[in-house]
Amino acid sequence: MLRMDPDIILIGEIRQAAEGVSAIQAAMTGHFVWTTAHVNDPYEVFSRLEVMDPALLPRALTCNHTLIGAITSQRVVPMLCPNCSQPLAKHQDEIPGFMLRALKSWGDLSQVHVRGDGCDTCEGDAIVGKQAVAEIVMTSEDLMEDVLKHGVVKARRNHRRKPGSDKSMLANAMDLVLAGKLDPVDAHRGVDKIEFKDKHQGDAE
Repeated sequence: MLRMDPDIILIGEIRQAAEGVSAIQAAMTGHFVWTTAHVNDPYEVFSRLEVMDPALLPRALTCNHTLIGAITSQRVVPMLCPNCSQPLAKHQDEIPGFMLRALKSWGDLSQVHVRGDGCDTCEGDAIVGKQAVAEIVMTSEDLMEDVLKHGVVKARRNHRRKPGSDKSMLANAMDLVLAGKLDPVDAHRGVDKIEFKDKHQGDAE
């Protein structure tokens, strides 16, 4: 493959150490490599690779911003039907108390809606299509040093606090919730648990 000098090398998914090693070796030759891995959030990719094989994929190898230039994570969430969705203000009893309290810390809830009963517009589904919520992490030398010295949790917190860093997947999902486009229960179930904004920022951003 390398002898063909492709512009992009696509490795569909890294599930085993051999695939991870292949991706890293291809990146070392200066080729542009795209691949996927199953992780809870983008910063966990370093832990995921290391767990596959600590000898072949140690963080000392993978925590290199010239090899891993960017990491993207995403979830797909259902969009509420604009015709039959119901305002949260009239259906607060359908939301668990802990979630409602956490929601209030994110902002004005006047536009927040929940799933309705379905209608002709959505053909009874209460949703009209789906949308991705994502987080893009542009790696840097500082980020990689943080992962190596302090671990993923602190590295994630420090990186998200930097000016220009992307919002977390949950924060991007909450923008849709506050706009009335995403049911908070679907955000909680499909993206991440909804917790108090200050706690989320303190622990993860």
